[in-house]
Amino acid sequence: MDDCVAVRTHTEIVIPWSQLDGAFLSVPCWRAIASGYGLLRHGPKGVASGERTYEYPRYCPTYEEHAANIPVENDQALLICGARNLGNNLGFVAFRQDGRPEVLHLADEPYDKKLYTCLCWVEENGHRQLVLENATFPNEHRIRLPEHTRARVHWAASGQAILWDGEVPPLAQFVGETYDLRHVFHLVDNERLAKTDEDKEHIRQDILSLDRLRRLYTQNQDLSPAERGHMILSAAEDMGLTRQHGYLHSSIGISPQGVILLMAHGAIEEIGRAQQIAGAERAILLDNGGSCGYYLSSLATKFFTTSTYFRPHAISALAFRLKGQLLERPFQPRCSQRAGRAPIGVARNGTRRSGPQTH
Repeated sequence: MDDCVAVRTHTEIVIPWSQLDGAFLSVPCWRAIASGYGLLRHGPKGVASGERTYEYPRYCPTYEEHAANIPVENDQALLICGARNLGNNLGFVAFRQDGRPEVLHLADEPYDKKLYTCLCWVEENGHRQLVLENATFPNEHRIRLPEHTRARVHWAASGQAILWDGEVPPLAQFVGETYDLRHVFHLVDNERLAKTDEDKEHIRQDILSLDRLRRLYTQNQDLSPAERGHMILSAAEDMGLTRQHGYLHSSIGISPQGVILLMAHGAIEEIGRAQQIAGAERAILLDNGGSCGYYLSSLATKFFTTSTYFRPHAISALAFRLKGQLLERPFQPRCSQRAGRAPIGVARNGTRRSGPQTH
């Protein structure tokens, strides 16, 4: 395949707690997609399909449509980012106290037998806050937070942990929680990217490799994530696969000072370390590739720092209501010596060019 030049993005946005007026999980078609199959990447015949089992874009509103459902005052703005693994991919669940049913999961997700890392909007002693916690879902109507047993959970959305209590988790743990393994290994599943017959044959082999790895994921959901991850890593090594270091990832972290939104290209552990440097204590992934983009309602252009192949329809999104139009309060992270760091509280957006990458 012809080499192409990729633009590498690193954007950090910090919302200080003093500027956060509310946080929302927006899934307008909650009831319609609950217990469906989402974006089916494994087919009944054992070949990766990539078929949506819901109507697109009917069930995937634009960011403007997500924003329209959230009340704001004239002096407030909404910062919105996607959480688009939810409702699409295995391994992701959500809870909303006004949902019907309260727990959103895909049909073949063993949600009541697993532990999830979740971003949660909770109320405790009259105070509402965002937390990243472990959670279980005993049935379709309940959520349990072991660290906040007395908290009222307004909503929760799961994601893969990339930083937990200051440490980047082992790779096997992350791999075992990842259904779309293009985010971990350098694999291409789109034959339209082929320029030659040789390219097409390489992509066909990649599709078969992806199918094998996904079947290891789907057929071993009774194992722990680390056990499943070791199986997948071993199979990938046998197939001679290489790690993916060029994918774009969107993540959210929680620090004592505020919420950290970070979008960057890189391997998963690099995104975790970037959240650590930015000051987060815990962080999860939200989106990948063409799903990555930030929307600020007070901007004339609305969008900023999006993927070069950004898809503007999102099945699910997170919205943060700000106490003003912009993020302006300066924020000093614990590790502030990294070259090129701009004051955070306003978005930092840097780009650099790298060698060949294929998405």
